[in-house]
Amino acid sequence: MQNNKQVEETIMSKGGRILSYAAALLAPATILLVAWPMLARNLFARGFGDESFMPHGMCYLWVTQLYMMHVGSDLLIGLSYIAISSTLIYLIYRAREDMPFSWIFVAFGVFILACAATHFMEVWTIWNATYWLAGYIKLLAAAASVATAIVLPFLVPKVLALIKTVKRSEDGSAQLGHGQPSMAE
Repeated sequence: MQNNKQVEETIMSKGGRILSYAAALLAPATILLVAWPMLARNLFARGFGDESFMPHGMCYLWVTQLYMMHVGSDLLIGLSYIAISSTLIYLIYRAREDMPFSWIFVAFGVFILACAATHFMEVWTIWNATYWLAGYIKLLAAAASVATAIVLPFLVPKVLALIKTVKRSEDGSAQLGHGQPSMAE
């Protein structure tokens, strides 16, 4: 009975954990914009002061094959990350009642979406020198990465305990099945 109670508590607290994780990600993003006025003021700037940034394509000397290789790679990576995150969202939605630790899948989904945004930003900066915005998106990806990296190790013992519980349950079911006469007898 104790295991059922623990499972119920886990399911009930999932929503709170997901919201806590989302708040933990949004808080640093908001604090950065408020506490760092230069970032907020320059978010869509194409330069600094009187100087203008050049688009990243200039670094590639506008060699079509070179920058298109980067554009194609970053688009494919970004789209793949979107597909992975979409699959995680679908999985969480469909199994939300039965899936323990679904909030960590949300954490991975947010982390992967943030990484996708950095790749899409890389494509954008080939032609548009909005490096403040690119840096801010990387900061958000860093926040999602660090938050996920911090919570994941604490989850490992709980996942291992759950695996042991499931294994013991399967072993018990198998032992019960051996003592029963077969339907053919």
